[in-house]
Amino acid sequence: MDSEPLGLFSAVVLQRRDIVVSPGDRLFLYTDGFIESSPGGARRAGLERLVDSCVRHRKDPVDEAVMKIATDIQSGASRIADDLLILAVEVMP
Repeated sequence: MDSEPLGLFSAVVLQRRDIVVSPGDRLFLYTDGFIESSPGGARRAGLERLVDSCVRHRKDPVDEAVMKIATDIQSGASRIADDLLILAVEVMP
């Protein structure tokens, strides 16, 4: 079975963005399966659900937060037709 590497495109435009972070801040990286699994596949609604879940679990230990966010998205999804990957990075003191 042939497969292509995840995330490679023939033309990609990247922009640098500097942000200021503080201890305890978190950055969540996710695949589009998280925002496209919303009922009807609406990306905007899926993004809102994902953000709401991240905010709801922001005080949980980072490993627990990732699992709870994934559970929230999967339990509210009408169907999962794509990969689901979420990675959390927490700024340490």
